[in-house]
Amino acid sequence: MATPGILLIVESPSPRTGAASSTWLQSAITPALQSGLPVFVVLGASNPAWERSLDQSGIDWGVCPDSMLGAAYMVAFGVHSNQHWNGWIIDTLGNPTSNPDHYRHLAEGLKHQEGSGECCSSCHYPIALSRCHAFELVRPWQPLDYLSPWSAMAAHKSYRH
Repeated sequence: MATPGILLIVESPSPRTGAASSTWLQSAITPALQSGLPVFVVLGASNPAWERSLDQSGIDWGVCPDSMLGAAYMVAFGVHSNQHWNGWIIDTLGNPTSNPDHYRHLAEGLKHQEGSGECCSSCHYPIALSRCHAFELVRPWQPLDYLSPWSAMAAHKSYRH
């Protein structure tokens, strides 16, 4: 059976996030790489310096063409690109609370259950979701309901601002 993997979502540079260097990119990816799990970086916009850096490091990545529609579309792009994974640990690049042990713990939980993973109405990144959510994850335009993992992400987003 395939293993779960880590989707790292990278927001496009903005006045809030600012521009970041390739050195920052590499240090921000390090916890995910140290977990030993597959990693896929979803870029919100093309960044040639980052793309070169990711290629040179052998890290899989892609630029989400619909990133301006929100994080759900970036996750959909990453899940679609990694359908062979047995679940997804979704995180934002540079999350200060993420570490290799936590990623491994989330992955282990996904391996032993077919349920939703660690996601609830008060969840925060990283979020672990099993394959049973694949259909919902690749359809971010669907209406939100209490069964959808996006319900939790929408609640999370409203608390962040």
